[in-house]
Amino acid sequence: MVTKIMVAEDNTSVFSCYQNYFSKDKAIEFVGHAQDGDTTIKMYKEKNPDLLFLDLRLPKKNGIEILNELTNYENENIKCNVIVISGDAELRHTLFNTRKVYRIIPKPASLDLIERTIESFRKEQELDNFSENQCNNLLMKLKLNPYSKNGRLLTQTIKLCYCDLELLDNMKQIYSILGHRLSCSPERIKSRLRSIVNSANKSSNFTILKTIFYLENNTININVSPKHFINGIVVYLKNK
Repeated sequence: MVTKIMVAEDNTSVFSCYQNYFSKDKAIEFVGHAQDGDTTIKMYKEKNPDLLFLDLRLPKKNGIEILNELTNYENENIKCNVIVISGDAELRHTLFNTRKVYRIIPKPASLDLIERTIESFRKEQELDNFSENQCNNLLMKLKLNPYSKNGRLLTQTIKLCYCDLELLDNMKQIYSILGHRLSCSPERIKSRLRSIVNSANKSSNFTILKTIFYLENNTININVSPKHFINGIVVYLKNK
């Protein structure tokens, strides 16, 4: 998923610094650069960015005025998608209860901190998009009980991977994360997930399995691995 970023910053060298640093990240697209408050508001409405980097000291309208106008523009469906990056401590102090502000970062800003903030934003967005009811309904179609102990573990695992797709390539890390959360060994997590996935292999309707996991083999004796199972569910939910 590409994160569209707009920058409101009157210092072109600062914008260039952002652009150069993040240009290697294919998941980031800079969609606009505004150098004054009026242009920021107009461009935000036109470009509809996922994130806005906002300096508070801009010509024509300052950051406070921009935030007030954008909040009124969005009315009830206010997106909390502004990262304030400012060296003005007094203005920053007034923003802690502003609904549009996701994070406040003092200048000079660490690019590494900005990068981590973007990643946190992405994960929270994915978390908001995850429908536990939809996941549970899908598991029930596979003849699994999502409310059993192992069923709840499977749902947690799917949710974890839904929000961080890179985990799908590292099952050991998944077992370790869940083991830490649930105060048990990674091996125990591995065993429980294998057990419930094996139940799905034995009891699920082949047509449903084939639809979700894109199985090409027509034999009834299929055996979807835990990694393949979790990956298939995540992809299925994301495509819904």
